[in-house]
Amino acid sequence: MKADLFKDTNPKELGVFTAWIVGLLLIGGFLWFFTQPIRIRLLQGNVNILLAATGHTQYLEDPVPRSKLPKRRIPLGTWYTVRNSNNRALVFAMMSEGIRFPCVAMVSDEGKVNEIIPLNTRVEQTVKRLPQGIITTYIRRIEMDLQHVQEEP
Repeated sequence: MKADLFKDTNPKELGVFTAWIVGLLLIGGFLWFFTQPIRIRLLQGNVNILLAATGHTQYLEDPVPRSKLPKRRIPLGTWYTVRNSNNRALVFAMMSEGIRFPCVAMVSDEGKVNEIIPLNTRVEQTVKRLPQGIITTYIRRIEMDLQHVQEEP
């Protein structure tokens, strides 16, 4: 037997309920959009702390401005410049067996991936178990993404 959820509902009440839902979605969307610079800076700070904890000497400096990113692209992650260097870094999430884990790819100014740095010890163990083909696929995608970033005016 099929239950009619809106059988005893007044159309005015249904309109108010719908307006509340739409309002909450709009507020959430605006908050997501307008807090993006803050979230990018928080990510940068957290990644720098993790890089220092793992003994790396390269740190993220500034996010690459949106004006230097291609207009039509599917973002793989967030691009940053590297402190005291012409290199760039990409903070992204790798995926293996349905589990996402955070990594940083250090990319030279020639556009080649120097290394992929896992951001904690558990992730490091997972990356060591990954087949080389998966890592090569991520490296190719990162290098292609960087070429698009450099080609844009």
